[in-house]
Amino acid sequence: MSLSAYQQSVLNGMDRALETREPGLASKFAIFTLLTRDDGPPRTERLARIPSRAQRLARIPARVAKASATIPIVLVAGFMAAIIALGIVTSRGPVCAPSAVAAHQFAQMRAGACASSAHGVHR
Repeated sequence: MSLSAYQQSVLNGMDRALETREPGLASKFAIFTLLTRDDGPPRTERLARIPSRAQRLARIPARVAKASATIPIVLVAGFMAAIIALGIVTSRGPVCAPSAVAAHQFAQMRAGACASSAHGVHR
C-alpha cells in the first residue's frame, strides 16, 4: 500500500500519539499478531446494496402506516391541551374570592360584638 507524503506523515503522527498515550499498546499488538498469524487474511465483507428508487418508493406505504399509528396520540394530546386552555380562559377568576369576602364580613361582625361586650352591652 502506498500513501502520499502527507497521508504518511498524518499516520506517523497518529502512531506517535498512540505510543505516548498507551505505552503498552505496541506489546499488546505484537502478542495479538503472534496469536493470529495462522488465521489468514480477513474475509471480504459484503456491503448491503443501496436500494433502487423503485424499492424506496415501495417502502413508503409501510412508513406511512407506522406514522399513522401516532396520529391518534397526537390528536388526543391536542384535544386535552385545548380543553385545559378553554377551561382557563373561561374561568371566572379566583375561586376563593367569595369566601374571602365572607371571612372579612365575619371578622367585622365579631369585632363589633367584641366592642359592644367591652362596654357591657350583650347582643
